[in-house]
Amino acid sequence: MTRSAVIALIVAALLAYPLAVYFAAGHVAPKFLMAGVLTLLALRMLFKAWRKSRRPRGWLVLASSLLLAAIAVLFTRGLSLNHLRLYPVAIDVAFFLVFFISLFTRRSLVERIARASSSDEFGPEAVHYTSRVTWAWSGILLANTAIALYTALYSSLATWTLYNGLLSYLLIGTTFAVEYMIRRRVRRLWMRP
Repeated sequence: MTRSAVIALIVAALLAYPLAVYFAAGHVAPKFLMAGVLTLLALRMLFKAWRKSRRPRGWLVLASSLLLAAIAVLFTRGLSLNHLRLYPVAIDVAFFLVFFISLFTRRSLVERIARASSSDEFGPEAVHYTSRVTWAWSGILLANTAIALYTALYSSLATWTLYNGLLSYLLIGTTFAVEYMIRRRVRRLWMRP
């Protein structure tokens, strides 16, 4: 199995987290679920570190993350299912902050991604467009965070699983697809003589 296939499996397992919590409720202690998530995150970081360089720091990341997983299993008696429901909120907050904070740097995140993936000239129109897209993504991610937090705190496990395991992915996927169609149209308009 290739490294890319392993990374894809790890990412798929992390995306399936809400379903794992739903089906494990009442059968698996929350601390074991948390240990599993920490282990998957550690493996993801290890493979990412290996992809960038073959330095031994990847092993350090893996060892420290597995240590955290062991601590979660051994010392987290008060960990409950409700705590585990906050994991998608933490991920959503992290993504929101990455997009939002980039708006106050020299180049927004979307502009950096666009420049890295395109050989087109980057005029002022493109810079303005990518800034607006970064604002839009920030808004979508903030709304997603608020809904995920609401479902974690005030809804049933089934509703939480439905939103965080399906609807939030549909929201992000639809946003990406709509932005992609708009971007293609806007690029054609910029390229007209």
